[in-house]
Amino acid sequence: MSERYQGGYITASVINPNGQMDAVATGVWSLMEQFYFHKSELWPNRSSKAIFGGGAHAPAVAKYHEDVSAVSNYYDIMDFVTMITTGNAIDFGNLVVGKFGTGCVGSDTRACFAGGYIGTPAGDITNVIEYVAIDTTGNATDFGDTSVTRNYMTGGVASSTRGCYCAGEEPSGGTSGRDVIDYITIASTGNATDFGNLGSGTTDGMGAACSTTRGMWAGGHDNAGGGAGANNTISYITIASTGNTTDFGDLSATHGSGISGCSSNLRGIFMHDDLMEYVTIASTGNVTDFGDPSVNRYLSGGASNNTRGIFGGGWSASLEQSTNILDYVTIASTGNAADFGDLTQGRVYASATGNNHGGLQ
Repeated sequence: MSERYQGGYITASVINPNGQMDAVATGVWSLMEQFYFHKSELWPNRSSKAIFGGGAHAPAVAKYHEDVSAVSNYYDIMDFVTMITTGNAIDFGNLVVGKFGTGCVGSDTRACFAGGYIGTPAGDITNVIEYVAIDTTGNATDFGDTSVTRNYMTGGVASSTRGCYCAGEEPSGGTSGRDVIDYITIASTGNATDFGNLGSGTTDGMGAACSTTRGMWAGGHDNAGGGAGANNTISYITIASTGNTTDFGDLSATHGSGISGCSSNLRGIFMHDDLMEYVTIASTGNVTDFGDPSVNRYLSGGASNNTRGIFGGGWSASLEQSTNILDYVTIASTGNAADFGDLTQGRVYASATGNNHGGLQ
């Protein structure tokens, strides 16, 4: 056969990659063709999973940040979805103990949950980090400890090798350590190491987004309990280095705990109540309006691949309950979120990550 068909010399019946991780692609491609498809974000890599772990039932969520006794049913649930599809979440396994308010980071192979309020004994705060292998299902295994014991930790940020946890509230109303950033090497096990501090002040409950080089946190509380000191600050770090955060810009309004974040390698999205806003991660500056969530809520978990962002669970004031709602957006565009499916259990403060988020592209 003298004619060279795209996809190789074997056949003219070629089905080109289309960016869907689980789609069929048939043919034989040269390295140059594979490079083209990869740079165009069309080459399939693997099935993208999002994992949601932990959380709690919060019948009095308006006050629970002041009074943890308002929270019940500390869940050890982990459930997952395949991000390129839509549908309900599937049981993944269980955390070592039921808890909420954890930080979560992920690589393409592992998800690591750290800190939080634990249900046994009720109301205690833990420094334990535990992990799962994302490609399988099963229960979590001990990884190590955070550098400071704390709850109400923010969303984590990660590259393919390093995960960074930020801020949180210490036991017994303590304030030291709440501006702490510490990090782990995700592929290993062991205790977290000090990274630096939040330059914007002590904060908990921020939304997080990251690229392969930068991690950023937005909003949150300036002090534990009571809801005082909510802010609109966005700050960032260079994940591969250590040091304090640098100012990035501002959200459109002040928000306390419960902001959710997700990202591609280019754009970070923050969701709270009836707002979704985005930034271009490689630059600095204030947010731009993205659209609206399918149901107004906060205290949701956020996860993403390089195409989709997914938000799960949270407290809905309109529904007056913890919700199991999953909705999604196409990160590169703007617009309102669409229904994805449901978590296995409605809850607030479920932590989330994925195996193909913006820090891994």
